[in-house]
Amino acid sequence: MSYSAFQTGVTDWLFQCFGHKISSDKLERADRLIEEALELVQAVGYPEERVKALLQYVYSRPMGEPRQEVGGVMVTLAAFCWSYGIDLDEAAQTELARIWTKIDAIRAKQAAKPTGSALPIGPQPDRNQLYFCLPCTWYAADVDGCAYAADEIFVDGAGTRFCSGCAKEYRGGTRHMRKLSSILSCAEPHLNAGITLPEGGAA
Repeated sequence: MSYSAFQTGVTDWLFQCFGHKISSDKLERADRLIEEALELVQAVGYPEERVKALLQYVYSRPMGEPRQEVGGVMVTLAAFCWSYGIDLDEAAQTELARIWTKIDAIRAKQAAKPTGSALPIGPQPDRNQLYFCLPCTWYAADVDGCAYAADEIFVDGAGTRFCSGCAKEYRGGTRHMRKLSSILSCAEPHLNAGITLPEGGAA
């Protein structure tokens, strides 16, 4: 298939999946291009630190001309595929066929995307911070350094933190055993609203 025919096929899918407004959002299209490019190099083991170095390098230079840069992307992608033994045309056709079967799931993911964010998902709780959950007034912390802790922790109403594996740091209070994921799920709406406490803080 020619590049022109492939672009037409992608455009047909784009409008069918998202409609005109999202399909025409230039910032959104750029976000997804960056995301897919990063996923590609991640898939072949490209180091994160090199991405950061190249980001600083590119943005320290004058802006290029979009049409010329598109040509550069296409040439570089073709060369990349050759070096990794990937048939560019086959990979493109296979992916286009696949996403035609995933329209409902892709629409749902788009609907859950935070407004105005480059990220395809909402902010995720940091497992290494102490969180205050407003509805239940519990504190939760991920305890590192214990081989038995897994993803379970003890919490209590006074904000005492201790390890679920050995409980050596427990200093009194009402004990509760809960999965860390369930506590963070409970706290997440409040984290998104900016309600957090510093390490060792109190309500």
